Amino acid sequence: NMYPAARAYREEVFKKHMFPIINGTPEVWKYLTIYHNLKWMRCGFNHAIKCEYSTNNIAEVFNAWISDIKDLPIVDLVDKLREKVMVLWDKRRRIGERLNGKILPAVMHQLKARTRGLGHLKVITASLHTAEVHDYVKEFGRHVVSIVANTCTCEEWQHTGQPCGHPLAFLTTQRNIDLEGYVDMVYSVEKFRAAYEREISAMPDKSHWPKVKMPFDLGAPLEKRSVGRQEIEDQRMP
Repeated sequence: NMYPAARAYREEVFKKHMFPIINGTPEVWKYLTIYHNLKWMRCGFNHAIKCEYSTNNIAEVFNAWISDIKDLPIVDLVDKLREKVMVLWDKRRRIGERLNGKILPAVMHQLKARTRGLGHLKVITASLHTAEVHDYVKEFGRHVVSIVANTCTCEEWQHTGQPCGHPLAFLTTQRNIDLEGYVDMVYSVEKFRAAYEREISAMPDKSHWPKVKMPFDLGAPLEKRSVGRQEIEDQRMP
């Protein structure tokens, strides 16, 4: 139950999945509170951040990205990492110059793909801007959608900044709806360009570094202690 609990957008769903764990082993919650007190569950994330990641995939992708250089000495590693970031930012800066529209095309493509396959949802309108959406598949099956406030009671829309299936089902019942108007500006072309507009400076190699006289001698790292009982030198007086 830990995975569905961590991925739940609503606190009530989180508690539902955590209850059998805590009820079976009460020490679990105490352990999590002491050693894992950071926000590891989606329902605890700030809505303003527009982030739903609760995995370590970012760290794995980064490790794969630097796999060819991670064994270099620290100075060379940092320099190569700067070079990779410089090339990446320049590439995305060029991509941003060619983008059109308000919202990133990749995001809009995903949303339009999600508008298909919503047959399990039934929309009951309350007004032009509000509706109840019944989900006949999931246990928590009825949610209220407001396309004025950009909210859904499942809270996925608030967390991600992109309409989930419930508002999409409601929006597809209306005519001349522009989906771009219901996506948070963190996914806008403007924000994408702003993220990569700063240039990462090019740098010469180490031969151009200024010569500095160190005020101390830097020795080699200490050797690791061997496994087993350590020999102690006999320092008793003769």
